Amino acid sequence: MASTSGDDGGAARAARLASLEQPLVQGAHGLASVAHARQVRKASGIPYVAHLASVAKILAEHGYVEDVTLASAYLHDLIEDQPEHAERFRAEMPCAVVETVEAVTEQKRDENGRPIDKRERFARYLAGLERETEATRRAIPVSCADKIDNLTSLVEGGPEGLWLLWRMSTRPGDQELQLRKLRRI
Repeated sequence: MASTSGDDGGAARAARLASLEQPLVQGAHGLASVAHARQVRKASGIPYVAHLASVAKILAEHGYVEDVTLASAYLHDLIEDQPEHAERFRAEMPCAVVETVEAVTEQKRDENGRPIDKRERFARYLAGLERETEATRRAIPVSCADKIDNLTSLVEGGPEGLWLLWRMSTRPGDQELQLRKLRRI
């Protein structure tokens, strides 16, 4: 039977998803599974690693199949949410992954350990992503896939997702401005 264009699309998608099986990506998945083992999604209560896998899958489905980018997707929240695993992360992962994750990490505390205001944190985050480096080139699509999955989770969370959105320190109007700024980058 002759293959149709739909079959070619399915084969291409399968090839992109196969990139998630690369050794570096699997190593990152393993480290992320250990680091986030006790963490769950706020709206749904599902294991947090499902979010990390979803971010990696979104990237792969859209053609971001480089192992460093996909490994960074699995680890993008490690420094921010599980800093006790940061030393192991820096020891086990190649420099390119570490730099990419650092570029996509939102610093929540200043050098004295004091919380940084959400708007200031986001301004710093954007300033970091605006630097033209290989790490930010990889970090930008990771950041976008993260935002897509976070918003999808809120919508799929139904009433719990809506309640979580209203409890967040970022108001809906702020998100529009933030997304506009991210789109510019």
